[in-house]
Amino acid sequence: MPTLTLVWGLLAFIGAVIALLPPLRPLNWIILPFAGLGVPLNLHVVLARKTRGDPLGIAGLVASGIALLIAVLRVTVGGS
Repeated sequence: MPTLTLVWGLLAFIGAVIALLPPLRPLNWIILPFAGLGVPLNLHVVLARKTRGDPLGIAGLVASGIALLIAVLRVTVGGS
């Protein structure tokens, strides 16, 4: 599960970066729910470990969080 959530977060991040290109702005509307699902999934992986957070889960959480932030800012400021 940690590897899956890391890949999920990285795909969301890459999609958010690609959506920064002006012709691909509508992609932000796809990234919003994708990254929005990635944050709780990765948070679950991080909190499931009792002793310490899983590094893959933490990396996925950061990637999903940044992707969600980029997509939200892009949509609210006039992304598409």
